[in-house]
Amino acid sequence: MGYSVGLDIGTGSVGWAVLTEEGKLARAKGKNLIGVRLFETAQTAAERRGNRTTRRRLSRRKWRLRLLEELFSSEINKVDQNFFARLKFSYVHPKDEANQANYYGGYLFPTQEETKAFHEKYHTIYHLRYALMTEDRKFDLREIYLAMHHIVKYRGHFLNFQAKMSIGNTYQPEELQSAIQNYAEAKGLTWSLDTPTALTDVLVCLKKPRQKNYCPNFLLIPRKIKMLFRLF
Repeated sequence: MGYSVGLDIGTGSVGWAVLTEEGKLARAKGKNLIGVRLFETAQTAAERRGNRTTRRRLSRRKWRLRLLEELFSSEINKVDQNFFARLKFSYVHPKDEANQANYYGGYLFPTQEETKAFHEKYHTIYHLRYALMTEDRKFDLREIYLAMHHIVKYRGHFLNFQAKMSIGNTYQPEELQSAIQNYAEAKGLTWSLDTPTALTDVLVCLKKPRQKNYCPNFLLIPRKIKMLFRLF
């Protein structure tokens, strides 16, 4: 006996039926040959991609904040050696026995009076940032760090920019070259890229991760300075 099989393939099920040559539903072992197989609908990678993006974003944020602390630590320690320790444990409750260092209560400065005066003067971090931009005076280095910490931590993104960005119109090669040269001298490092053109070539090369190891100028840069290029 001839027969034909019909399939109805969907996103969450597959239906099937067997028909005879007369177009009637076939039977075998006392049962109609028709049925459906259900299964879970396929999911896109959107959720996994979102989780992966979040992990990368948080990892890069931690890296930026560690770099900022490294850049400020030597000078801030001259003023207040326990500043970073207080920041790290400022959220701890006074009755938390696990906190052996006794840094708690949200103190940013050594005493409660200094911390209270700071908050009375700058009600929010944005008041502090505004003061740093508009007032022509010498600020406490710790205040500068707090403002920079906020800027670096919540730096925003450029994903919604419609216009194409290029290295040529986003920075001045000469100024960046001079800034890195000064940083290298302060850290006692050797900076071999003595022209803005060579520096630009490296930045262009970094836009193609698979090719950076084949960039001759990039291989000449000390490791500590290479870390700075992750900011671009």
